Amino acid sequence: MLSAFLPAFLRSAVASAARPPAPAGRAELRKYFQLPSDSPERAALGKRLKRLSVSKLLGLLRGIEPLGPRPAGLSRFETPDGAYLVIAPKGYTPRKSYPLHIALHGHGSAQTGHTACERYWQGEPAAAGMLLACPDLRDRWTTPRAERLLIATYKDVQQRYNVATHRVTLGGFSGGGIGTWMIGPEYPDFFAALVPRAGIPPRADDVMANLNGLPVYLVHGRGDPTIPVSNSRRAAEVMKRLGVEHIYREEPGGHEFFGRLNTSIVKWLLTKTRPVRKAFRYRGRLGGERRIVHFLELRGSGVVTVNARIEKRRRVVLSFDPPGAVAEVRLHLNRKLVDMGRKSVIVEIKGRGARTYPLKETVADVLDSYDITRDLRRVYTAGVTIRLSGRPP
Repeated sequence: MLSAFLPAFLRSAVASAARPPAPAGRAELRKYFQLPSDSPERAALGKRLKRLSVSKLLGLLRGIEPLGPRPAGLSRFETPDGAYLVIAPKGYTPRKSYPLHIALHGHGSAQTGHTACERYWQGEPAAAGMLLACPDLRDRWTTPRAERLLIATYKDVQQRYNVATHRVTLGGFSGGGIGTWMIGPEYPDFFAALVPRAGIPPRADDVMANLNGLPVYLVHGRGDPTIPVSNSRRAAEVMKRLGVEHIYREEPGGHEFFGRLNTSIVKWLLTKTRPVRKAFRYRGRLGGERRIVHFLELRGSGVVTVNARIEKRRRVVLSFDPPGAVAEVRLHLNRKLVDMGRKSVIVEIKGRGARTYPLKETVADVLDSYDITRDLRRVYTAGVTIRLSGRPP
């Protein structure tokens, strides 16, 4: 062969050129998610990552976060949507995962993330081995900006700390209690429990029904002159009627945080985990940022009520009201939800009948789902897209 007559260094160069490029690893995977979605460099990295097997990619994914050790005590971080504070437990180590409570401060110029983290909670979550994150809004929690900051905090803290993402809870006082009631039922798939103090719940029972099995610990002062206690009384009545697990503490006093309840609330929070829901009801507005509600991604416009359930790990039953609001639905599935060994899934949509769709685990589905959720416990390995615009098939 000609290569036998070449100098050693040339033979080495020829061999290197003929050898396929090394498969992408953890550093490339981390960089992939840090790059903008429309970046040519990201597209090139994506092609390399797609040469991996699904099992190999899942193994790499479990190792890309958190990025490293963090100091105990108070730290401040910036996101494109605003800042947040974190209090980490003494002896924090990235080698183990920790529950996380996100606390929303009240409304007013004197209310900040420092108020929620330090004055209200006084270090009790950290003493119990929890991470405490406090978004710093300086505004009302009922605005789109507030929602963006909360979601940015939820996702960003998971990239910096080892968060047990099935044990993330949300709470707040006064304006933050209102924000907990506004945002919690809109993102019931994010949290394991809610703790609104002196808040105002949604007026519509069908929005409260979004809670499904999400437990709530609500607190209100009997003589509150700022936010009447009737708001929490009504919430407790609705949750009782809907069968939602809840504890209601009506305390003697006015518009207060009632820090004396912190110890019992922390103990309660530590018992809560977010289950994998194979059945849910959800009412929300379509459009905006991509998101996966439990296991569904919906595209369309307007407000829609969704009922979804997975039967016997092989059949998905869906209904939409109004049906015309949803133009496209994508099922994000994994082995916890369906039997991947069957290679197919039956999807029944009310008013459109049932149809069998092929099912295959792919690297593209893993990358796409983690890109949306940034939650290692909400990674999906297979997907089915169904277009609903036009006539039923």
